[in-house]
Amino acid sequence: KPKWNTSAAAGLTLTRGNSETALFNANINSKGDWSNYAIALGASATYGETSGVRNNDNYKLYGQYDRKVSEQFYVFGRAEYMHDAVADLEYRFKLNPGFGWHVIKKDRLTLDLGLGPGYVFEDKGGVTDSYATLRVGEKATYKLSDTARLWQSAEWIPAIERFKNYLLAFE
Repeated sequence: KPKWNTSAAAGLTLTRGNSETALFNANINSKGDWSNYAIALGASATYGETSGVRNNDNYKLYGQYDRKVSEQFYVFGRAEYMHDAVADLEYRFKLNPGFGWHVIKKDRLTLDLGLGPGYVFEDKGGVTDSYATLRVGEKATYKLSDTARLWQSAEWIPAIERFKNYLLAFE
């Protein structure tokens, strides 16, 4: 029987004084673990304004399937969709298969590294483009208690044809 872990968060920041700002964000992430595979799904959204001018307006959806090869290694397939109105990004869709390594896999602490090829489809500023990529990523999680955890992730996704053209994301 699978074990699902789901977390959700929402935040609202309001300031008044020399300027008026409002920032709202929300996210939900869920992961199901079975003996030989895992599925992760998530969504996040942010909207913000400063003195009536929009400065944040984005959302992201993702899904990942991991298939266990051994206790330390796995193969994965990942898909991600993103929209960012402020950055004039109508859409960015990323597909990434790859190989993963559970560098640390303990009850309270995990560290995973992933590497693989990928492909990006996007419409930025009214210009559509698609290109082959490489994806190098990591994710660390520290469980504070049964109901609280800290996590962070980073990924570097350079275009295969030109490594100077890359996406860099931290969460």
